[in-house]
Amino acid sequence: MKCRCLLVVLFGITLCFYACKKDTTVPQSTVSINGKWYLSAHHSKLYYNGVLLDSVFYHHFTTSDFIEYYSDGTGIISTNAIPSASLTSFKYTLSGLNLIQYISVTSKGLPEKITKLTKDSLSISYALLIIDSNSGNTDNETDEFNYVR
Repeated sequence: MKCRCLLVVLFGITLCFYACKKDTTVPQSTVSINGKWYLSAHHSKLYYNGVLLDSVFYHHFTTSDFIEYYSDGTGIISTNAIPSASLTSFKYTLSGLNLIQYISVTSKGLPEKITKLTKDSLSISYALLIIDSNSGNTDNETDEFNYVR
């Protein structure tokens, strides 16, 4: 009788373990910054000693306002201008969410952070130290750029 109870318990435990098997994982699709991204918003903030001095939000852009990243580490920035769009080429490096863009040969590169990356949206932020020409103070500017495909 004890043996029969033991067999029933072992069968029950085995059944529980079998029922608790892991689900198969669905592979995550990889999202890349490569391709053309249209500028949809730009938010700029200026701080001095941690106090907000100014904040500007731009959201009126055209299809001439875009950035395009190529898989070889180069890209172009297009800015709407009159009589035609202004194009600037650049090189970039990407490590995880850390992006550095080199606009000119002499540039040390601008460290940026990818704050959002999906198949349809990209957000990039960076911070700069700026010397105020009037007061001589060093201000901190933060910029957030939002793009869509």
